[in-house]
Amino acid sequence: MTHRSDPSIWVRIPMPPIKGEKMKINGLQALSFLLLVVGLVFYIAWSMRYNAWLDIGVYSITIVLVLGGVLGLILNKAKKKA
Repeated sequence: MTHRSDPSIWVRIPMPPIKGEKMKINGLQALSFLLLVVGLVFYIAWSMRYNAWLDIGVYSITIVLVLGGVLGLILNKAKKKA
């Protein structure tokens, strides 16, 4: 039986970089985040402008952009672990 203070059962929480320490962002991570943001902004802006919240054409473009961003971020995280 393990005790609560046993470090082997602690959950590792990702911490932000310490002051003075720079966060490293590579090209794939930046491109993926950009695709994700552009996809969401495109959907909201187009739908507000043309009042087309249920347009299949807007969905198709948004899905490609958002999935590209999400899959890129997942790929980048998996690449860092390997």
